Amino acid sequence: KMGFESRKHYSLGMIERIVEAVAITTSRSASELLQSLAGITISHQSVISLKNYAGEKAKTYEKALAEEEKVEKPTQPEIIAIEGDGIVLKNKKKGGVSEVHRLQVYEGVRKNGNRTELVGLRCFASTSRKELFALVASYLHGHYDLSKTTVLSNGDGGSGYQFQDFERMVEGCLNHQHFRDCYHVHEKIRTRLSFCNRKLIDRIIRELHQTDDIMKQIPVWMDTARSCARTEADLEGVDRLQSYLERNAPYIPSLSQRGIHTEIHLGTAETNHRFYSYRMKRQGRSWSSEGMECMVWVLTARKNKTLTAALLYHANGKSYKKMDRAMHKAAVQTEHKIAQNVRSEAQKRKMRNYRPGCLEGRIGVYGASSSPMGRLARAIQKY
Repeated sequence: KMGFESRKHYSLGMIERIVEAVAITTSRSASELLQSLAGITISHQSVISLKNYAGEKAKTYEKALAEEEKVEKPTQPEIIAIEGDGIVLKNKKKGGVSEVHRLQVYEGVRKNGNRTELVGLRCFASTSRKELFALVASYLHGHYDLSKTTVLSNGDGGSGYQFQDFERMVEGCLNHQHFRDCYHVHEKIRTRLSFCNRKLIDRIIRELHQTDDIMKQIPVWMDTARSCARTEADLEGVDRLQSYLERNAPYIPSLSQRGIHTEIHLGTAETNHRFYSYRMKRQGRSWSSEGMECMVWVLTARKNKTLTAALLYHANGKSYKKMDRAMHKAAVQTEHKIAQNVRSEAQKRKMRNYRPGCLEGRIGVYGASSSPMGRLARAIQKY
């Protein structure tokens, strides 16, 4: 009733410190780090177990926060941005890979010294794209009134990050503007036209974000590229690039080309990948399904600064209210039991340490008269 779990060796505060350590380095390194700096003796298997434990609690908390908590007066920002992308990671199966899906929601940008930071940033990540998109949709409709909000969505056009996927999430918003991520568009152009002069490629990319009608310019650019082709493979690359640009032409124009004036610069999802990829991709690391999911949620909770709240939510429940009658009764009974145990222990300790003082005794005179005791007895008799 009090929320204590049996066979749990570490407190919530200690679990948080251990998870913070394993979130920035491997489990073995975290174990050595805790041993040398904090004096905590813990095996790397226990570190992994606690990481999975915290990951499950973080997932439960983030889902409860997005699905259950409905703001009484949801905010109505003029513009919010939603960006999504995926990270491919190695799994334990030989040669196998898995994808971690990421979405982030923010309301704007502000200056922090020489850097900029996102306002109202909320990150979501999971190995299940369907579950992730449903979670973000619940969060958006629970925390925002989208009826007077313009939503800017940004994706690379891969499976799950297309216009219709974001459209379902922001249903009912004032205006939805979808963008194809410029990094991927530029990378596609450079890859397909790798045989062309670099100045030509740079000019195409520059004009891509300056022209009023992309569809009219695409044939001109592609005809110029075909004139530089040397092989059939080069021509095939130009045709595939033309199909890609024509298919994504409605989503390529930038914010300024669409007449949207805001301080938001789309494309930050790629930068925020590093928070995950530095921990989960380096040194050829591979993951089990459970380990990958738990680590993703631990990193997401750290990014959102909700790891402490997630552990407390599991211990105390959603409401954080005072103890109810049953819990109060259980606490009082436990207190009385502890007091009784303390009194009984004190009595036992008193009995063990009992010193009766000076005892009455006698000196035996049946020993040899030459022994020390015999000489003492003779001296007493003479006295």
